[in-house]
Amino acid sequence: MVATASSSLGRILIDGKGRTVYLFEKDKRGHSTCSRACPKYSPPLLARSEPTAGRGARRSLLGVTRRSDRTTLVTYGGHPLYRFLQDRKPGETSVQDSHACRRGLVRAPSRRQEDREGVNSTPQVSGTILAISGSLRRSSINTAVLRAAAAAAARDGALVVVDDSVRELPHFDPDLEIEPTEAVLRFRAACEASAGVLLAVPEYTFGVPGAFKNALDWTVRSGSLYRKPITLLNVAAARMSARHWISC
Repeated sequence: MVATASSSLGRILIDGKGRTVYLFEKDKRGHSTCSRACPKYSPPLLARSEPTAGRGARRSLLGVTRRSDRTTLVTYGGHPLYRFLQDRKPGETSVQDSHACRRGLVRAPSRRQEDREGVNSTPQVSGTILAISGSLRRSSINTAVLRAAAAAAARDGALVVVDDSVRELPHFDPDLEIEPTEAVLRFRAACEASAGVLLAVPEYTFGVPGAFKNALDWTVRSGSLYRKPITLLNVAAARMSARHWISC
């Protein structure tokens, strides 16, 4: 069972015994990279049956994934979950003080007070928001603003994943549609599984960058972005805003 609890760091996720659970920053797309000595200090939260949602947790975000050793891990929002051996008491978060472990707390999803009181408010998104930058630059402002958005969303219990598949995709070729590459399949699956998409796309020569257009081309036949809520962030300078919006 996975539930929520309050802590000095905000609302967190806990297991059935009240122990804090964590995510591993290197894990991508549900794949567990915790190996060798890692499981000794951060035991994976194993699923011996279908995981259930306790108080405050969202059932729609719960899932499982298989490790190379054939064990099954519980996931939340697509992230494998782990415990930390130095947590001695329920709700303890000692991993935050450990420099040896680069793990972050899995924030619990929060609901607005208006929701609890039955007052209409902005609907909460249940699921992962896929954030895609249209720039390939490592120091891109567009990518930076998406990371900032992901960090801000995490404080409210929402999961925004910044995806870098744009740089991995091959040039669009209809002949490759018969047997798409693994990078294409991963990108389409991420788009399809997301609850919505957040874009930050720079203007380049009065249009969008070629790599981003290429990524869009790969989604057409699969329909992985059809009927998907999409938000576009504009980080262009004020004097460039009009041209930027027209081009996008």
